[in-house]
Amino acid sequence: MFVHGYNVTFNEAAIRAGQLSYDLKIQNAAFFSWPSLGKISAYPADEVSVANAEPHLMEFLLHFDRIAFLQQRPLHIIAHSMGNRLLLRALQRINDKGMVLRSLSRIVFAAPDEDKDIFERMVNELSGVGSGKTLYATSKDLALAASGALHGAPRAGTLPPAALAPGLDTIDAAGVDQTFMGHGDFASQRPLLGDMFTWLSQGTPPNQRASLKPVIDTNGNYWRIT
Repeated sequence: MFVHGYNVTFNEAAIRAGQLSYDLKIQNAAFFSWPSLGKISAYPADEVSVANAEPHLMEFLLHFDRIAFLQQRPLHIIAHSMGNRLLLRALQRINDKGMVLRSLSRIVFAAPDEDKDIFERMVNELSGVGSGKTLYATSKDLALAASGALHGAPRAGTLPPAALAPGLDTIDAAGVDQTFMGHGDFASQRPLLGDMFTWLSQGTPPNQRASLKPVIDTNGNYWRIT
């Protein structure tokens, strides 16, 4: 299931979900579209819309999870940009209510437009949700750099410093391409898609993926796509 980010229309979200489904070889795919205005100038309005969409995504997740459970299929979720705020808070609502997504398996946080400290705290609080979590971040995302300047705090989708949390595999994708994640082209980068496919389809941990090498950092270790 795909959850889009800021400045993405319904049609664009549908196309992106279809593209991801094809590239990742996932036959049964869905997407959740919240009412982004699809304009660069509408960032403040999108922030309000994404917050208002939280209970609706919660209901959609519960419904989609029931379908996946009945079909005995794992549920993977990919969220991009501002969609990560929405996903985290919807998962938190479900968790706080004592409900469980029985089919939820792997979660991909792609370039999260969320405060780094808040992201780390929420991922830590959701440590028991799903079977694995991966964060793709980069130092080359100009949109997230602008968001960080606007909010006066670094975003989880940028590094350094890397966003780190228990049970989260943080991956630096800055070396993938000179235009990577600038900002909406994350789903067109073949090295990243290849790494994502290996994890989603096979569950291969980072230390066994040829595309990754470890990065030793004083704040905690993470990985880099080579």
